[in-house]
Amino acid sequence: MATLTFKAGDTFQSDNKTIYQVAAGTVNMAYSGGSTSIEKGGMLGALELFLPEPSFTYEAVTDVTLQTLAIPDITSLQTQITAKPSIAKALFSIALKQFNALSKDYEMQFYEVDTLYNSLKNDYEQYATVCKNMGSAPQEPEDMVDLNPPFRPADIAITAFYDQFLQDPNCVLLQEVAKNAWTASAFVYHLAYDSTFIVKSFEELEAYHMRLISCYMSTEGTGLVNLVLNTAGKFSSMTPELDDLLNNLRFSLTSLESDPCMEQDLFDDACKQMDLTIASLSGGPLPVGISDSDVDNASSISNAEAEEGIANSLQAILNYSGIPLADKDAVFENVRAFEKLPDRASTDDNARKICRAISSAFNQIYSFCAKKAVTDPNVPVVVKMFLYFGYMDEAVAGRDMAVQLYKIAAVHKADDDSNVYPFFDWLCAIYQGKKEPSRNEFEQDYTDSIHALKVSNKITAAEERELLENQLKKVEYELENVFPSVNKITYGRISTYCPIFSSHNVPASLSKSIVEHDKVKEVTDYVLSVDYSAYAREILYSNPKIGLNKDFVHIDVLPDFILLPNVGVRGAMWQEIEAKKRSTPCRMMLPIFLLGELKPAILRMTGEYRWEMCKRIQGARWNDLSDPSLTSEYFDYVQFYRKNNDLSADAKEKIKNNLVRAKNNYKEMFLLDYLSWIMYESAGSPRLNKVSRAIVAKYCPFRKDIRERLSSNPQFQPLFERYNHQMSQVKHKYEVIRQKLSNAGIPFPDELEKEWEYLER
Repeated sequence: MATLTFKAGDTFQSDNKTIYQVAAGTVNMAYSGGSTSIEKGGMLGALELFLPEPSFTYEAVTDVTLQTLAIPDITSLQTQITAKPSIAKALFSIALKQFNALSKDYEMQFYEVDTLYNSLKNDYEQYATVCKNMGSAPQEPEDMVDLNPPFRPADIAITAFYDQFLQDPNCVLLQEVAKNAWTASAFVYHLAYDSTFIVKSFEELEAYHMRLISCYMSTEGTGLVNLVLNTAGKFSSMTPELDDLLNNLRFSLTSLESDPCMEQDLFDDACKQMDLTIASLSGGPLPVGISDSDVDNASSISNAEAEEGIANSLQAILNYSGIPLADKDAVFENVRAFEKLPDRASTDDNARKICRAISSAFNQIYSFCAKKAVTDPNVPVVVKMFLYFGYMDEAVAGRDMAVQLYKIAAVHKADDDSNVYPFFDWLCAIYQGKKEPSRNEFEQDYTDSIHALKVSNKITAAEERELLENQLKKVEYELENVFPSVNKITYGRISTYCPIFSSHNVPASLSKSIVEHDKVKEVTDYVLSVDYSAYAREILYSNPKIGLNKDFVHIDVLPDFILLPNVGVRGAMWQEIEAKKRSTPCRMMLPIFLLGELKPAILRMTGEYRWEMCKRIQGARWNDLSDPSLTSEYFDYVQFYRKNNDLSADAKEKIKNNLVRAKNNYKEMFLLDYLSWIMYESAGSPRLNKVSRAIVAKYCPFRKDIRERLSSNPQFQPLFERYNHQMSQVKHKYEVIRQKLSNAGIPFPDELEKEWEYLER
């Protein structure tokens, strides 16, 4: 045997006449449909023996050592097997496993493509219906002409023949084949030859997949998205059927976000246009966080005063920040270049270069201004506009919008009783010691980061104590470790990210798109009116005087909503608790201008909070069914749905479709079910299957009035009866305590009275 070595990152191919055994390291076997890893002890080349050309490309994941066995022709293989019969079984085992990996990848990708085809077909039919109802003929995307369903080659059926050997390596037929050198060699030859059909089918499937993508959107603007947007442009306001079409199409686009065949720039632009159209026809974004009194009081500022105040805004902001003169000049140059772009949402190289430069400078200037402003009682209004809204320049923002922003910033005052914080108000709360800094994207909070410096001997114990009490350093941590990431996440459109407030990003007047504090409360009140325990936390209660040494009671802890200074499209549930204190609020991030519906954004973050909080409580056992919880039961349900006899064939098919849409992410699957549970099932419109409904009903129960209203529905009745029985047992415990205390003339503790009220919800 000869020895070959490859460095990590090296690529190579088989010569179709050699078996390579991995003596050390890991190799990635890549093909047009995907890849599979081959560890130490595995073999390469078994599926390529005697073929006219290589089928795979191998890449060394680590430094690799290969032992080679030359097999120039089938006669040579027969000779090798005759001399050492164990070679046949080893070849069979390795080749069958690799063949099986290929066929499984093909089946998964065929299913995904078939699902995409059906989504496209349904979206187009809905578009055609809208066109016909408005009296116009629907157009057809160019690539949809003569488009047939995906074709599964008959040769793929051969995989079932080989599956039987993989499932039972000791089957009689395989044993008989291995006994004879000629039949064993022929088996390996045909296995390699049959694998070429799958590799070729992958290539055909990928071409078909790309055609489906271009049916949705193309650089020529002939895709379904463009046709739908053109049709929507003929409406002056949203109609139910148009709303259905736009939201279904938007959902289809979401499922394509991480598709490897998708051009990211094309995708981002399509999503942006869809979001702007939906928001515009719906009357603009729903407001989310500046108090409505700010908007009302803004009228007390005259236009003349505002116009005078916004003059030379960029100069005033840069002067306040104190950045070096050379940096100021660069910022001026880039902002002026951005202002003059014919399309500020363009993804061409020049536009992206300008946006990257502005984004980098924006974070630096924001940090300088914020650290100065938290200690400044007289922050200039234009600096407030920058800190609250991301505003920098009147020409970029548009004078009318700049005037409106000035009026709002001039009268805004932080509300100490609110759980909704514009980002600068949040920084002030940290500086004042009312809040602790958030965890960074690596789950590390301020205390952990300072302690890590101490452990690595970069600071002394005294310096550690000093830093833990330094409020300005805490503000700095939030600005450097949280703000850049979360501002980009909530903005949402990564390829065109530019945080500066620009008129091209706001689809309607500011009166419709600016956020209002009361709207957040309205949505959280709605959430609690359906899912009463959504924000409830269990805390330990002890009262030895009444014989209660250890018990758990519930308290409501509403989230802190932090509004980032951008015009964005999505929210982010950033952290479920503060440090390790379970009685602290979770943190939900939103853009201060939200392009889209607020209710589903908060509902989604609430569902994510429920999932992450459960994982936090359960720890390493979050998916261990022996310790029942929301995450463990839901994880088990999705993982083993195929074997679940309580699910119909249709229900299993729907789960498969949802798994594809959720990119095989179980939390994303739960979020889909949670949204359906709150928005539809609570209204008596069943959307979930029997199993998922039982899990969600157990851990996210409806409020009492909804349970009573739906109790006659046979799909809900047994679930609510089980829940009521469990609650009656818990309440009985407190009834006994109440009676015991009453007999002794001792008042029932307020904490237990509140727990009783909670149980009565």
